[in-house]
Amino acid sequence: LVQLVENAKRFIFESKAPATRKAYATAWAGFQTWTKEKGLQALPAKPETVILYLTHLTQLGRKPATLDKILAAISFAHQSQGHPVPKDFYTRQTMQGIRRVVGSKQRQVKPITVEVLRRMVVSLPETLPGARTKALLLLGFAGAFRRSEVVSLNVAGLEFDPRGLICNLARSKVDQEGRGARVAISRGS
Repeated sequence: LVQLVENAKRFIFESKAPATRKAYATAWAGFQTWTKEKGLQALPAKPETVILYLTHLTQLGRKPATLDKILAAISFAHQSQGHPVPKDFYTRQTMQGIRRVVGSKQRQVKPITVEVLRRMVVSLPETLPGARTKALLLLGFAGAFRRSEVVSLNVAGLEFDPRGLICNLARSKVDQEGRGARVAISRGS
């Protein structure tokens, strides 16, 4: 039974991606520090405490998307310790009000264009590392891959075909459970 318990703990731990665990830990530490400074209880927190913290962060210029992540971290910390989530009607109303006042438009990073990609590729040296970088840039662009997906590729996951290339991704940000995806890259110039 001891081994089963350890394996179950590992599965629970692995339910969140490493980046999510790190973000939650940072957000939770910030909440704990703030509550300690204000003489409030972090765990279990009252919904009023969470509302005041969200208001404080908004006054510091934090965006609603960031507040949503912090709220998720606070909720996760409570659930993982067996406490009720300190999120009620007023917490939800506070977030709605913040979105109405501050806005919730996400900053969109513009994708590179073919022209920018050409300039990047042309600027690379005619060396083996330059050729590798060129291949990675072109493959990433053609497959619309995230950085993490490009670096996770290996030769064993590539299938060469007369029509192009098939990239087998073991996992990606949109496929956290590792079902895998096959992405076809057409032959081109």
